[in-house]
Amino acid sequence: MVPVHESDLIVRKLRAFCRSHSIPTEGALVVTVHRNRTTEFASVIVRWDNEQLLPLYPLATDLQQYSELKVGDFFVVYKAKLDLTTLDAALGRQPADDSNSLAPFCCNNVRPYKARQLDREQLFKDFLTSSGHHPNVVFEVKRQVDNGPLLSTTYFKLVHNCITKAPEHSYNQKLHAFKNYKCTEHNLFFGVDLYCDGDTTGAKKNVHHMRLNQFAHHNMDVLGDFFSQESAK
Repeated sequence: MVPVHESDLIVRKLRAFCRSHSIPTEGALVVTVHRNRTTEFASVIVRWDNEQLLPLYPLATDLQQYSELKVGDFFVVYKAKLDLTTLDAALGRQPADDSNSLAPFCCNNVRPYKARQLDREQLFKDFLTSSGHHPNVVFEVKRQVDNGPLLSTTYFKLVHNCITKAPEHSYNQKLHAFKNYKCTEHNLFFGVDLYCDGDTTGAKKNVHHMRLNQFAHHNMDVLGDFFSQESAK
């Protein structure tokens, strides 16, 4: 939960940014701000009718095409005027059985959604099979009802063929790699992102700009610098 004073600040500054760049403030907005030549980013989802910040935008297919801006030291990717009726219907869907929430996935029947081969493909394969040793990587798992509300965000480490939960604090050094998975049996959708943890030797970071992220990540250092740069124009 974002503190009220931070939420109000983000919404107010984001509205001013949209006004400055002729971005509509109707419906819902999903925006990701990436500090150029770093792995630092922030993602915000806001519905303008009540100025509420959301933890996710549940319909990933709506975000496959989006707009991009280069704004000073930042890349901004966004999708505006998202339909609130569709959003409310998705968020109102009932959660599936989530009794196994301490594990990364609900069962062994998860399958990649829109399978993509990545440079770091082996990391995801090892994570799925609980095999391998990647002590400097944190796996962030977002669990949601398929096309519905967010159920949990959990962090894991894979060390000596064993998956354990990692501390739940803000990991800001993101590796440019992600995969999505679905379980049709339990009607669940999983988003898996990779972050650096501690010594990043051997965990090569990629600094080109990121995709539009459907999950909120309120990195106030990035947002503060971004909004300050906007105000100074």
